[in-house]
Amino acid sequence: MLDSLKLTNWRCMQSLDIPLSPLTALVGPNGAGKSAILKAIDIVLGSRWPGMANLDVPRDFYNMDSGQPLGIRCGFKTPLVYRDLAGTEHDVSYLRYQCQPYKRRTGKSEVGDLHDDLVALDATGEQLIVASSRPQKGKKLEFTPLLRVGSDLRDQGRVLLIDDRRSVASQGSGRRGSILNAVLSNVRKDFERDVSGGRTNFRSLYDDALNALRTETVQEIEQTIGETAKRMLGFLGKGNLSKLNITFGFGDPANPFGSLTMMCQEGSISLPAEVMGLGIQSAIVVGIFEALRIQQSNIGTVMIEEPEMYLHPQAQRYFHNLLVEMVDAQQCQIIYTTHSPIFADMSRFKSIRVLEKPPGESSQVKWVSKDADLKFLQDQLDRQKLSQYMDPASSEALFARRVLLVEGHGDFLAVQIVAEKLGADLDAEGLSVVACGGKNSIPFFARMCNSLDIPVLVMHDTDVVTPATGQALSPRQTADNATAEKENAEIEAALGSTGSLFRIDGNLEAALGIGKSASDKPRRVADALEAKAIDGMPEELVNAVKALVTAVG
Repeated sequence: MLDSLKLTNWRCMQSLDIPLSPLTALVGPNGAGKSAILKAIDIVLGSRWPGMANLDVPRDFYNMDSGQPLGIRCGFKTPLVYRDLAGTEHDVSYLRYQCQPYKRRTGKSEVGDLHDDLVALDATGEQLIVASSRPQKGKKLEFTPLLRVGSDLRDQGRVLLIDDRRSVASQGSGRRGSILNAVLSNVRKDFERDVSGGRTNFRSLYDDALNALRTETVQEIEQTIGETAKRMLGFLGKGNLSKLNITFGFGDPANPFGSLTMMCQEGSISLPAEVMGLGIQSAIVVGIFEALRIQQSNIGTVMIEEPEMYLHPQAQRYFHNLLVEMVDAQQCQIIYTTHSPIFADMSRFKSIRVLEKPPGESSQVKWVSKDADLKFLQDQLDRQKLSQYMDPASSEALFARRVLLVEGHGDFLAVQIVAEKLGADLDAEGLSVVACGGKNSIPFFARMCNSLDIPVLVMHDTDVVTPATGQALSPRQTADNATAEKENAEIEAALGSTGSLFRIDGNLEAALGIGKSASDKPRRVADALEAKAIDGMPEELVNAVKALVTAVG
């Protein structure tokens, strides 16, 4: 499992260190570098061998300056193991890919020409020193830096990438870096071990099927294609090359599972899944993940670009829960990019990585890193049971330029109405209003936003009853006031700034003349505000909305 990524002069990132968790959700606006992170990991550990053929020069270099070294360093929670010629095992904590220009002229290269390498590093970040000779009697072992990383070492940290195309063809059984290939790996091994039974029988059935297909017309077509191709290639009549034979076949008979493909059948019509709509193909990819979960096999790290793509909201929730189950069962590590509040689950705050790219600057990444914040958020989740009932819409805070936290739906409607009367378009400005589902939940969201440096405001009712002149509070009112004051203090402490705090004396409904026992309070709040001008609305409500919309530069 990967636990860190360090990028240097990579795309929009001049220098970036990112901790990776078993479940890592990369969120942020377009152009912030989310997909670039997946691409970087894929270059080092993906299905293709790392090399300059995988780079887009100079676009993959920060500011398109290929004169500076480009570096991608992947760190592992459990080190990879390299066995040298003396049989000694070495822990490999990092694999680093680097592409840089030559500083001096060589036999084949000029100054400035690019060259690259893949290097194994120890826990201190230094290149591995290993035995470069085998033990021989009377001779001392020789030690040198490990100059070449082989596929046996790299395969220990292999990752699978599912990009935004989400096609069944890209996840086919014949592709090495595909999920279906991983699902069928154990089946393939069982099949190959059955030498005396299934394997021999399959070859016989394969030959029978091929002979049935090779009609006289098919053989004529084969002959025409073969002779023409050999003539074009200059093979005809030249030694052993004249024996080259070009015919139809079933892919690779030695790898029958590599020829499997998903089919969609509706009534009497059966079509390959890869020609179906992307919505159906995405659903099939989710099904492949479910098959993988049921197998309970460990496949290492899977990276997914926008897992919500082509899925309706219910399917998104299903897929998100499926991925979470796989991570919790330690079947794999999941790293994904997302624009969906469903996949940017704030209840799993340890997984969130928020990326942003200030204009003209390098991308930055933020996460909840302080122990005090982590403990506070976990305590709030446990106490309020927020993880079970949290509305996915609350995760919109992670994508906003600025956030206003309110208690419930009535307050949410009130803010929207005031913003409209002020002529402010909250969505166009990237502003979010989050209904936290109750006053007790506000501290969690306030602390979460502060931990991620997301500008945040809070508006809430004081819920403190003031007695009429000459009257005393009842014991119940006194107790309720004490509880409300405690809750108010918790919100202020979590927010950490009274300048961002807007308190409505008593409650919003009372300020609008709505009775405590009235039914359908959100509708009544909306009706009351629609009928008022700005100067007739509760002052703190208007001030909160003005602070939200005027603080954006």
